[in-house]
Amino acid sequence: MSLTQEEINLFGKPLKAHEHAFGADFYMFGEDMYVVFLPKYETVTSNIVNYGYTFLEKHKVNQHHCIFIFDSFTDVSKEVRNWAADQSKNRFTISDAIVLKDVSQKILSDYYVKQEHPNWPTKVFFDLAAAIQWSFDQK
Repeated sequence: MSLTQEEINLFGKPLKAHEHAFGADFYMFGEDMYVVFLPKYETVTSNIVNYGYTFLEKHKVNQHHCIFIFDSFTDVSKEVRNWAADQSKNRFTISDAIVLKDVSQKILSDYYVKQEHPNWPTKVFFDLAAAIQWSFDQK
């Protein structure tokens, strides 16, 4: 599922790129806002992560803010959780905003934030507009 035009307008920056792979949608807004809409009922694996890095390299993005939008019942593999918390592998990330569509996902996101201890600002939201504003404030 992709972002709606209304959601795209919330960013207030031009949409520079949008690609779809492995059921996920990858977006680049302006120079530094990377957004991934993750598929419903799927587990995020290294295939999605690797495609994301290819997407960022193709569009010559260095330091960036990430917003990950989890559709209902999306899960993240242990391998990806470990990778996401490792600053040496994720060195261009300024901040991570996690937007949940389903309250039941809060357990997974709380576990990640509290147990994996990401080395950059990370916050969980239920509202995309709030996640965007928070991300802009992390500069």
